[in-house]
Amino acid sequence: MNNTIREQLLGYLLGALDESEQNFLKEQLKHKPGLRRELAKMRQKIWPLAPTRDDFMPPPGLAFRTCELVATVRKPEASARECAIPR
Repeated sequence: MNNTIREQLLGYLLGALDESEQNFLKEQLKHKPGLRRELAKMRQKIWPLAPTRDDFMPPPGLAFRTCELVATVRKPEASARECAIPR
C-alpha cells in the first residue's frame, strides 16, 4: 500500500478530509477489503491517542509568529508582513 493511500486513510480516521475526499474513500472502502483491513489496523494503532484529541485554542499570535519565522528562514530580510496575517 502506498503512502498516499495511507495518508488518505489517516485523514479519513481523523476527519481531516474534505467532503469529496471523504465520500470517495467511503466508496473505495465498500469495494476493497484490503483497504478496510488497512483502515482497521490504523484505527487500532491510533486508538490510544483518542483521549488526547480534545479541541483547544492555539495561543494568541501563533499564526503571526509562525509566518514571521518562516519569512526569516526563507529570506532573512523578509518580514512577517508578507504573510498578511494580523497579530
